Amino acid sequence: MPITEQEQIWLQDLEKVTESEYIPQKRFFAPLLSKKLPEIPKDDSDRKTVPSQMFGPMNFLLFNWVVSILKVGYKRTIQPNDLLQLAERHKVTKIFENFQKEWEPVVRKHEAGEKIGKTGLIWVIGKTFKWDYGLAILYAVLSNAATACLPFVSKNYSIC
Repeated sequence: MPITEQEQIWLQDLEKVTESEYIPQKRFFAPLLSKKLPEIPKDDSDRKTVPSQMFGPMNFLLFNWVVSILKVGYKRTIQPNDLLQLAERHKVTKIFENFQKEWEPVVRKHEAGEKIGKTGLIWVIGKTFKWDYGLAILYAVLSNAATACLPFVSKNYSIC
């Protein structure tokens, strides 16, 4: 059964679809805003990156970094190029480079005839994501400790 034109569109990489039409949205507060529709970024150089180093913890917790996307989405339909671009350290290519750097010594040991063991890949993944996993474990321990101490705090400050 041949693939139809509509199915071919769905099978394309959605990040590269830039020629789709966008529709101005009719919203309740639209008369209060400007009539100018935001432009769609043409390529990756026009897109903004995720500002992970540009804001503090409160802005991160309150999702203030999403406001620019919400403003665009309120005026017109959001296109794939409207989304923020990942910072270089979060891109798959950078993570793969780090993984490859940790994986090559293991492969060389295996080629030299040394026995690697069943946990070789797990250790390589652990080395690749050591800071990410380390911080996640630290935050989980702090969260669990705070949760365990909550009854003691609430007992001391209860009114009854």
